[in-house]
Amino acid sequence: MADRKKTIIYLGVILIAGIICINLVRSIAENLKQNNIITRQYQALETEKKHNRELKNQLREATGAAFVEKEARNKLGLVKPGETVVLLPHEESKGINAINTQDTTTDAISRWRKWWNLFF
Repeated sequence: MADRKKTIIYLGVILIAGIICINLVRSIAENLKQNNIITRQYQALETEKKHNRELKNQLREATGAAFVEKEARNKLGLVKPGETVVLLPHEESKGINAINTQDTTTDAISRWRKWWNLFF
């Protein structure tokens, strides 16, 4: 009877130790998962911080006077007083201009002379 009681106690202790070990392994696995999630989130945070710095630099450049003047000149066609604007044809209209200028090649003034007269 005493042997039977001892074996039941040993089995109970082994069973409790097994349950504790299983719970410990589950807890360790859960902690590792959480650490991986935290690491990925820190990496995403660093990426977003870098992107934020780039956007702040772009904003700083876009609010500068030089950028505003450049955009006004390029996109809006604005000029300073005393400047002359020279417009060159786009690629798709070069073919049309070439057809039109073939008829006028017999002009008495050469092309370079026309440019010279335009600027001077």
